[in-house]
Amino acid sequence: MAGRPKVTAICDGIATFWTDSISGLTSRSYDEFLEGEPDPPAVMVYPELADITEDTGQITFKGNVKVLTLSMRSDFLVTKRSHIMENMEASVNMWDSIIDAIDDIADGDTFATNTKAVGDWALAPILFTYGDTLYMGVRVTFSVELYF
Repeated sequence: MAGRPKVTAICDGIATFWTDSISGLTSRSYDEFLEGEPDPPAVMVYPELADITEDTGQITFKGNVKVLTLSMRSDFLVTKRSHIMENMEASVNMWDSIIDAIDDIADGDTFATNTKAVGDWALAPILFTYGDTLYMGVRVTFSVELYF
């Protein structure tokens, strides 16, 4: 499909967005996951679900416009799990950083891939096991739309 940003580029664009928006954060896009443990704070970005529909309300010279809605996931590994008070403080501070980054998104091209974040953003606390280590973190789920 010519002209449609690839899911790979969207993942990379979102990873870059997070590292540009949150100081000290490292990112791993879908193709950079490793068996080794990441140094927190880190974010891992990957697609969760795709839905392709025909938008019959918008007609182009080539026919109907298709809408690709991708549900994207960003898993933030905030700190290695050790002391609940310290872990929770770091986690809540990351929530603030994530929400600040979301608030700063301008209208238009969201992730340098001609996409637009749409709908609700969901943040949830989560414990991740990565390798043999337990991490306290935040899972962010949101959707992006592409028209082609």
